[in-house]
Order: sequence, then structure tokens, then C-alpha cells
Amino acid sequence: MRHIKKETYDTLFSLQGRSPILMMVYTARSLDGWGTAPHFADSHMLKKEVREMFNASFSLNFYMFHGGTNFGFMGGSASLDNYLPMITSYDYGALLTENGEYTPEYFSYQDFFSFSLGIPKHPQPDSIPKATYKSVITPYYISLWDVMPYLEEPISSVKPICMEKLSVNQGSGQSSGYVLYETMIISGGLLTTKGHLQDRGQVFVDDIYIGILDHSTNHLTIPTKMVYKNNPTLRILVENQGRLAYGQNINKERKGLIGDIYLNNSPLRKFKIYSLDMKTKFLRRDLPNIWKPVVFKHQGPAFFLGILRMGNYPRDTFIKMEGWTKGVIFINGQNLGRYWNIGPQETLYLPGPWLRPGSNEIIVFEEFKPGLQIHFTNMSHLGY
Repeated sequence: MRHIKKETYDTLFSLQGRSPILMMVYTARSLDGWGTAPHFADSHMLKKEVREMFNASFSLNFYMFHGGTNFGFMGGSASLDNYLPMITSYDYGALLTENGEYTPEYFSYQDFFSFSLGIPKHPQPDSIPKATYKSVITPYYISLWDVMPYLEEPISSVKPICMEKLSVNQGSGQSSGYVLYETMIISGGLLTTKGHLQDRGQVFVDDIYIGILDHSTNHLTIPTKMVYKNNPTLRILVENQGRLAYGQNINKERKGLIGDIYLNNSPLRKFKIYSLDMKTKFLRRDLPNIWKPVVFKHQGPAFFLGILRMGNYPRDTFIKMEGWTKGVIFINGQNLGRYWNIGPQETLYLPGPWLRPGSNEIIVFEEFKPGLQIHFTNMSHLGY
């Protein structure tokens, strides 16, 4: 309220007359991004501002009233000083959490409006029961490199093609997920993106991990003295980490390799490009049944399989990927969302209706280094 200038009211009244004022988006706090400290709401300040709006005969929308979840790849991004991908939770400091729990703020505002308007408070429905299931071991895995021969034929292109312009999905391109770019190289040296990689790329020579390219790192050195195969293949696994939610560039964004990349200042050519949008069809039909026992601590992009067993009445729960690094979780073929050990989010909300009595298939696409088990808890841990 204190930031709204008098000129703003004058402009509004000149347009609509002395009509009631509606605060369209009253935001409790900002979005949280991966690798940043979580935002905290000042409940006393919020209450003070709501009281001021109420006394001034404002109407208002709480944003959010009910927290949500960026299921799948729906988490967006912001571009302030730097590109910032958003966490999977969209709890957003809401009065009701993403799994429908009442917060202290909910009861505080309920008391305020009940007293101010003279409306009696109604009893609240009971909270939805939650479960802490037994941890799941993932005894089988498939390396991403082992999956490639079973996928649709890659797109061949002289130059890199961005995700949106790939000839997939009946010609409509790819909107989310990953893209794998492959090209042959004859030497090591300095690999440079010149800002043409969006958003985060893991670089490999054959199956040897080299490093990460992203918005803040635009070059890597490919060692010349490592032991490679004859005519080694440079592989860049690029992740679309989320599209901009607002701003002038919202319609200009392109993902993947959006232009040339260079090795020793020469643009690379002759690419094979694999679309890895990881939709339900990919998990249920395209992923081959060539699972291998996990006999050692695999490193590198791979799929891991585990089974969660339960009784007749599945309940809400939270998945805790302790010991894992970064990736995506699929429950019975549906994309639950991203996890990343840099935080602040530590758990992913898994609604009971996503589960079924008996056996539930959990597939984890881990980008780097897996954990030993998938853990469950009945409490959300979002870093605050």
C-alpha cells in the first residue's frame, strides 16, 4: 500500500470514476528459484496492508490463496539480473499449502474478516491424511546412451536447430524437456557457446563427462590428452529449465542450441539431434525394456526404476530425493516434476490420486549421480 502513489489513484479514478477498487493480485511473496534462498513473507506487514485495504473499501485477490505445484516441466523462470529457473513447488506463501493444509495465516485472516464483517466462522473440514511410505530401492537402470538406439531416428542437420523448430510432434516442434545434440570432432580444445545454449547443457565426449554450460558459463575446455575412441562424438544434453513467466522477451525465447557453437573458434557442423520431451508416450512406449541391475554407482544421465507398493487407499505423500543430484521423477508414467540438490526445495508433493492400490512404477531420470533410495515423508520441506 505504501508504494502506491497518489497519481495512480488519480489515473484509475479518471478511467473508471469513483467505483470500487479491486487489488487484482495481492502477492504474499515472490517465486523461489533453484539455488537461491527462499523468500519469506512478513505476516505482520501483510496483515497491516490487508487492514488498510479493507478500511479503504478495497476488494482484493490473494495470490496465491491455495498453493499449487508446477507438475512436469511447467515450472517457469524469471530474468532479473540473471536467468533464474523456478522450483517445482508453487506454494508461494499461500493461505492453503499446495497439499491443502491450513496455515496460521489462513486462520489469522479468517479471524480478521469474521470480526470485521460480523460473519460467523464455520468449522473447517478435516485435513487430508498423509502417509510416510517405506523407502523404495531402485535396483534397475538404463543409461541414456543405451536408450538412444531405440528412439525414433534423430534429425540430421548441418547446423544446430532449436527445440521449437524440430520436426517432431506433427511438425509443431518441442516445447519442453531435453534435447541431445551429437556431432563428430577431431580434436579437443575450447568449446564456446557465445550465448547460444539455452538453458543448461551437460557436455560429453562419447560417454565421458566434460562439464556444464549454462547462462553463466559459456565455454569449456575439452582435454586433448584423454583417451577417446577414433572419431569421438561430442554430446551436449540441453535442458529447457523453464520459460519466462513475464517480461519483454517472453515471446522471443528459444531453447536448446539456438545458434552456432564453436570448437577452437570454428563453428561445429553435421549434427544428429534427438528430441527428449519425455512425455507419457516416451515413458510407456519408447523407453525400451532393457533394464540392467545396478551393480555399481552409475554416473551420467540414466533412468532408474523402482516399485512403490501400498494398500487399497493411497494417500498424499512427499518424495524426498536425499542423496540424488538432479533430475525428474515419473509416477506411473506421469511427470511429477524436477528435483535438484542445490535447493531450496527438498520434497516433491505427490497427490494420493496419482497412486493406485498395489504396485506403482517410479522412474527417475537422474542427470548425474543417483542416490540409493527414494524416501517418503508426510511433511513438506521447501527450505523455510
